Amino acid sequence: MRVIHDTYELPDDGDDDGWGMSVPRGQKSRGFPVWLAFALAGVVVLVATAFALNTVNARERDDTFCTSCHTKPEESYYQHAQEALGGALPVDLSSFHYQQIRGQGGQIRCISCHVGDGGTSAYLAKYQMTAQHAWLWLSDLANRATQKTAITQTVRSGITTTLPMGTLAPLVPALSNDGCISCHTATLLVAGRANHVHNSLPAAYQLWKSGARLSPARGESDIQDVIARGLTQYGTTLQCGQCHQTHRALDTNQYLDDVELARRCSQCHVESGKGPR
Repeated sequence: MRVIHDTYELPDDGDDDGWGMSVPRGQKSRGFPVWLAFALAGVVVLVATAFALNTVNARERDDTFCTSCHTKPEESYYQHAQEALGGALPVDLSSFHYQQIRGQGGQIRCISCHVGDGGTSAYLAKYQMTAQHAWLWLSDLANRATQKTAITQTVRSGITTTLPMGTLAPLVPALSNDGCISCHTATLLVAGRANHVHNSLPAAYQLWKSGARLSPARGESDIQDVIARGLTQYGTTLQCGQCHQTHRALDTNQYLDDVELARRCSQCHVESGKGPR
């Protein structure tokens, strides 16, 4: 007589009322795979992050959304812009842009000057800046001074000097600088010494080397000569906002501070090793 041995244990009726199931000897119970749990969690995080970034991208096009968190001093900048749109004399360069661009049927928002060139690196830098601003706001460490300048240091007689406390600077200066360039490219590409304060900037040289066309300065008759001479690369850290300070109330011509402008000229000459010191 042949006997067949059962390799499974019968359930213990006293423990599970006959509904339990035994596991074959030598085998482990298969639960929910850990790797799958991590993968699903990663997908959830990615979807949530994408949704948050998309929401911020949409909302930041509304200036009132910006001022809902950046209550001071951005509330003042927003008010300056609204007054300029109503016909008042713009008190700073920012409100002047609002008056001119909106008055000609164009569109301008706070974010227009803080988004850089729109590239991937600019967007990453923008989100980094957003996180920094959020932390400063939540921790109540944000500087609420209204008057802003674009630098924290200056070069005098070849020596770098820190400016007095209270001077504000953008967290990511390149974003604002690229914002200026995106609209004022033609100004940077006017060749000739008369425009050397613009065409000597590194941004102008980079535009020209990337294929942008130069235009002759006023009174320049030989465009071919201008193209042949091209531009020279100068080693200066000077940026647009260091002369054209966007959020500083000035009633001078073109919103330029003559004293500050002289300092920027000196800075560029010292850094590049060219021109009078």
